[in-house]
Amino acid sequence: MATTNYSGLVAGNTVELVGPNADGSFPPNTSIGFYLIANSFTPTAVGTPGTINTTRTTYYGNYNLNTAGSTRLHGG
Repeated sequence: MATTNYSGLVAGNTVELVGPNADGSFPPNTSIGFYLIANSFTPTAVGTPGTINTTRTTYYGNYNLNTAGSTRLHGG
């Protein structure tokens, strides 16, 4: 796993999703969506959270939510 000297994910990191069930699974018919905000993270000092600029272009896993000109599926 890649390491950094600031908070945040870097290429190659993974994230484990743990559901609310006792075994960590999710209930049947659970949907999980995601979005990415392009070039939005600014790191700060070691051990402190960075900042996220939410005004930048956002790409959604559900292509219907993407704006015109970006209607293809991102990350899928």
